[in-house]
Amino acid sequence: MNNSVLYVARGNSTLAGTIVAYSVGTNGSGVPTLNSVGQAATGGGPASVVVKADGKNVYVGNKVDSTISQFSISGGVPTALGTATYSSGLGLFPVGLAVDNSGNYLLAVTNGGNPELTMYSYDSTGGLAFSTSTVTGSGSSGGVAIATTH
Repeated sequence: MNNSVLYVARGNSTLAGTIVAYSVGTNGSGVPTLNSVGQAATGGGPASVVVKADGKNVYVGNKVDSTISQFSISGGVPTALGTATYSSGLGLFPVGLAVDNSGNYLLAVTNGGNPELTMYSYDSTGGLAFSTSTVTGSGSSGGVAIATTH
């Protein structure tokens, strides 16, 4: 299998979804190919997906049940961690995930709740642990997207 893998979070606004892994490669003629290599169930209403900097884990933000699904990656295939979904109880509707520049933290922005920006560290398996959080502004609007510099 090619080392290049991409992940697509699939679902609708109310049901549990899936994360599907695709290998990115070329056929014998050099034409680009995408081939499904595996999938796993996520929480309700997946809205964002991010891969940990070391490439060993993938995470999906689920806006319906306000959780983050956690997966290990082996051969590109996502497998749910022992604690498949993580909920800190902070914020609602995670709509954006990012990995910080150091690769040591996952950040989640939520569209609702207070605070809206939460930072998590990783345990030895890639599972999430709350680190800190903050409010991104005032008023009734919440975060809608997040980006980091690398």
